[in-house]
Amino acid sequence: MKFRLFFLFISFLFHVHVIASEVIDELAVIAQDTENRATQIIALIDKNELDRNIPIVLSDVFLNKSLIGIRFNSRGESVLRLRGSNERQAAIFLDGASLNIPWDGRVDLGLLPVDMIDHINISKGAVPIEYGSNAMLGAVEILSLNDCKNRVCSFKGEFGSNGTQSYNLTNAKTIDNYQLIFSGSYRKRDNFSYAGREVIPFAPIIDNERVNTDSESISSWVSIGRQLESTSFKLSYLLVDAKKGVPPAGHIDPNIKKPRYWRYPEWKLEQTTFNLIHNINNNTFIKMASWFQEFTQDIDQFSDMTYKLLEITKNDKDSTKGLRVILNTDRQQFSARFVGNYQSTKHFQQEEEPQSLSTLSGLKYSQDLFSLGAEIDISVSEELQVSLGSSYDKFKTPETGGRGSQPNLSNWASNLTFEWHLDSNFYASLSIGDRARFPTLRELYGVALEKFIINPNLKPESAVITDLSFSWQLDNLPLSINTTFWSTKINDAISKKQILENGKWFDQRYNIAGSRGKGFSFDASYLVSNKMQIQFNGNLQSHEAEIGQDGLRPPILLRPETQLNLVADYEWSDQLSIRLSLQRIDGALDEDVGGRLLVLNSSNRIDANFFVNINDSWKMFIVLNNLNDSLILPQLGFPGIGREYRIGFERLL
Repeated sequence: MKFRLFFLFISFLFHVHVIASEVIDELAVIAQDTENRATQIIALIDKNELDRNIPIVLSDVFLNKSLIGIRFNSRGESVLRLRGSNERQAAIFLDGASLNIPWDGRVDLGLLPVDMIDHINISKGAVPIEYGSNAMLGAVEILSLNDCKNRVCSFKGEFGSNGTQSYNLTNAKTIDNYQLIFSGSYRKRDNFSYAGREVIPFAPIIDNERVNTDSESISSWVSIGRQLESTSFKLSYLLVDAKKGVPPAGHIDPNIKKPRYWRYPEWKLEQTTFNLIHNINNNTFIKMASWFQEFTQDIDQFSDMTYKLLEITKNDKDSTKGLRVILNTDRQQFSARFVGNYQSTKHFQQEEEPQSLSTLSGLKYSQDLFSLGAEIDISVSEELQVSLGSSYDKFKTPETGGRGSQPNLSNWASNLTFEWHLDSNFYASLSIGDRARFPTLRELYGVALEKFIINPNLKPESAVITDLSFSWQLDNLPLSINTTFWSTKINDAISKKQILENGKWFDQRYNIAGSRGKGFSFDASYLVSNKMQIQFNGNLQSHEAEIGQDGLRPPILLRPETQLNLVADYEWSDQLSIRLSLQRIDGALDEDVGGRLLVLNSSNRIDANFFVNINDSWKMFIVLNNLNDSLILPQLGFPGIGREYRIGFERLL
């Protein structure tokens, strides 16, 4: 029924396209730049870059960005790691509303749609206090479309290897000055291939494909907005309804430790967001983002790799509401803003054992996050701006599933940023900040179907972060360069260790004494000719844990020391253009069963995209991912997808 309604709506929208007459400008941007504000360099992924990557899901968008690594984890999720961070140490927002599932502190980017995206801002280090608590090492803000300008509305279809098929439609209409936009998609993929059997000797394989790696999803996003004389608002709704399989850890011998034999028969995310900005006068505005998120997830656990005997079924239901309010005032050489953030979530889970026909009692958990802060900006001169901010963050867990109560946690956050413009071609910024991340409910109380031993006494992580950035735009050469030297000092970092109990291996989260990280990131773009452009970016980093009370230095896992990307765009003719990209990743560590430290395989990945402009309305494209069939191993037992291809077309509306 839902598919029928979806395609009926699509057929209707094919006939109602009208470009919006007024644009809702920067309605949802959280850390909005003002004349006196000192800001860091923000990485931007615009609509043109999105189109050149030809992504199917959100995780594809970040493929060639050195600041971001995408890891396919043991729960079958594509998660984001911002500049070597843990995926829970960076926050993701859609139009100012948090996309992270509070129970777990992350979201599966491999299931989220992309066609409703206008552009993406990536902030690293000590991000502005508007983002609230838990955006400890950075934030990614996704801004949705406000209209169909720049010919972004289209119908797109594609087919490819591993049974891949995808259909997307985005369109807009204006009715009585109200801007209506719809974006919908359907995606399906069979089991994906692999590049190296030797790293997954215990994984189930059929016809050179990994068993239980299929997925299917439908998504829709709709918004209505209006621009008034002094007020703008936008109401939007996102739905993602999916089901998928999870590959088991292919390096684990089931006779030693049982891997996860899981399927997700339902993964459903709904999020309603309301954005509003009101200009009180020429110098003062108030901005608000409120959201309501509902998340449902069912997990079926099977006894072995045949996926025939169902052992346990786990049902999760999450309900989250959030609010952010920003009051900003600007004067001639002085600005100030006051920020309040609130988020409350309730998590309910229940387990059933089909074989015994028993249902375990449901467990209820809840979590509240508060943040209140202020920031001031001073223009010392035309070339130098300074911003100083501070906030107070608090964390509460009123319900803990009947287990021992977690004490309320709190922390102060602060940041100091200098921005210096020598001239129009040179920019520098220095930022120093103190940020915190509170443990998630899953880290505190989750057992992951008997995989973990809980630790309700986790402390919040805290980090001191320093970034020194430079940006050049050369006059005599079509060359732009951005560089950043950065360092982090994390106290009470949450890590994971293996414990042998009653002859079985379990995982447990715990606080290590601390860790230090340092690195250098860069991004250079050179226009070779009017037909060819080259981008080269990378991130070089090192992390080291402090010696604990046991006299040992725990390893820092899954942090690649090197990530390099080279991208070349070439316009062969008005009808044909090509994008070629190369990615190099190496230097990451992981632990096998029993705690033995191993160095993960280095990888060199080559991708190629071909674009054919048939006429003003029709386009065709060919995508060749991992052309060299490189073994990509972001985590032991979970290699990335091997060589794959997609062929598609796009009809501009």
